[in-house]
Amino acid sequence: MLGKWIILNIVILFSLQTFAQSQLKRINIDCSNQPLRSVLDELKAKSGINFVYSDDLVNDIDITCKIENNLPERAVKKILSGHNLTYRKFNSNYFVLLKEKKVIPDGFKPVVLKEDIPIETSNLSKPVLISEISPAYPFEALKDRIEGRVAIKFFINKTGNVSEISVESTSGSDILDFAAINYVKKLKFIPAEANGKPHNIWMTMSFRYLFQKN
Repeated sequence: MLGKWIILNIVILFSLQTFAQSQLKRINIDCSNQPLRSVLDELKAKSGINFVYSDDLVNDIDITCKIENNLPERAVKKILSGHNLTYRKFNSNYFVLLKEKKVIPDGFKPVVLKEDIPIETSNLSKPVLISEISPAYPFEALKDRIEGRVAIKFFINKTGNVSEISVESTSGSDILDFAAINYVKKLKFIPAEANGKPHNIWMTMSFRYLFQKN
């Protein structure tokens, strides 16, 4: 009995090592208007990945792509890209193909509304934003259709750089909160002034992430 258990573990370990090695192989595929089914068969032969899918997912899809020296999973992503298909991995080397959910609902577009919350200052001029970047809707939030409003408080020093960033009011989503924080980190200002001299100042920005009707 002990001998069978040892043999079984050796077989499992060998299988895992074989698959791990296959996943480190570099894949090269050059196809022009080939049926997706044929391309998946070629990828299986070169990588050892088993694909599970229903016929209606791959019928009438032709693939044109050039994959050079890519890891197997990256090759899969490239092949499926643009065809409304994605996958889930099961039991290490089984990839189940699925219809990709629409990231954005029909008739809507993702919007980030940014607003400066007024600063109460007696004799300081308001800092002037000179960065030419716009806040982006994080892809993870698009994918899961997350909306929310977050307010970020931050310190602008005499050189116009941002530091000491904190969430004043959370959106309830770490994804949106972190996106707003990362945006604020990149900002650059003409600093606040009093009597012609730069001053440190605290500032707050509000970000509202939502899907707006076209």
